[in-house]
Amino acid sequence: MRSIARYIWLIAVRRGFFGGQRTWMTVFAVMGATKALRRIAGNTQDVVYSEELLPGQALVITHHEDLRLGDKQR
Repeated sequence: MRSIARYIWLIAVRRGFFGGQRTWMTVFAVMGATKALRRIAGNTQDVVYSEELLPGQALVITHHEDLRLGDKQR
């Protein structure tokens, strides 16, 4: 998927930014804004737990609901 986005980006730069075609200039602007926002936001994924499992071991992942102000407890 990244190669398709890269290809479209290159076409948008050539035809939009350098060529002046309005449609490709719009694609260039949208993709550029997306890249800039991702760069500003940074990587928000953090490794919470890392451990090697041995044969026969299992890892159980569960989710507990957050109880916030106004939420009703069941």
